[in-house]
Amino acid sequence: MRLQDTEFQYLDQYLAVIFYLKTISPNGYILNYGNGKITKTDITSSSPTVIDVVTGVPQPNGVALKGTVLYFTQSTPGLISRVDISMSNPVVETVVSGLIHPACLTFNGNDLYVSEIHGNRVSKIDVTTPNPTLVTVTTGVIGPIGITIKNNELYIASYEENRISKINLSNISAAPVTVVSGITTPTDLLFIGNDLYFTQYSPEKISKIQNALNVVENNIDCDLKMYIYPNPTTDFVKLSNIADNSIYSIYSINGKKLQSGKISNNENISLTELEAGIYFLQLNKSQVVKVVKE
Repeated sequence: MRLQDTEFQYLDQYLAVIFYLKTISPNGYILNYGNGKITKTDITSSSPTVIDVVTGVPQPNGVALKGTVLYFTQSTPGLISRVDISMSNPVVETVVSGLIHPACLTFNGNDLYVSEIHGNRVSKIDVTTPNPTLVTVTTGVIGPIGITIKNNELYIASYEENRISKINLSNISAAPVTVVSGITTPTDLLFIGNDLYFTQYSPEKISKIQNALNVVENNIDCDLKMYIYPNPTTDFVKLSNIADNSIYSIYSINGKKLQSGKISNNENISLTELEAGIYFLQLNKSQVVKVVKE
């Protein structure tokens, strides 16, 4: 199903700042992306004051708390860092590097999940290991930002796809299933009970999907909605949210078939033999999408 605006319950029209706020009771942690610091304030206080937690950290973007250890991402450095907030003079420690514009974090047990906006993937690390290694969870998303886990399902807000999808963590080889699409620039996610709240960068608002656990845009009897990326491209495209052994054909702008074959979910289709130009890719003799090769 596709949710319409009338089915959303708007909480506030001007809350873009929520993109940089994380509530971990009783404190609200504020990520000051531009000034390179993380602050906190007691949101239960009638006269809250802002206290610096850590400073001198370029572009903090997402946080998650495990015990007294605060984990946070740093966008352009491509890091997950951590700091023990129980210490009077906390020291920042790099946990893992090499991420591509990391954004939000969420825990599932000892596994820390991270979205990579420009890496078009969600990865995870085991924070109990001395030198954690990034493990890819899914690449079937474009521009993922907000992530949260409910009932062993990972929910993902894809900023560039204008959709929220989910994947069962017991079967991460499967393509993400669309929960709702057609929502402009979703950024962050939060479950309260079974209701899924999400922020949108533009327009600046918070909305919710009631009883989101039972909401799926495409059920198993429906054709899957295909996603293709990168597009435009230089040498290949990848298809996600498709059935394995799907049949594809590529046509010129004049309708001449140039290439065909079988493709499975998240596999690459090489375009190295094609010249720069506009083409049309057809999947299973039904879905058609324009492809631009540069």
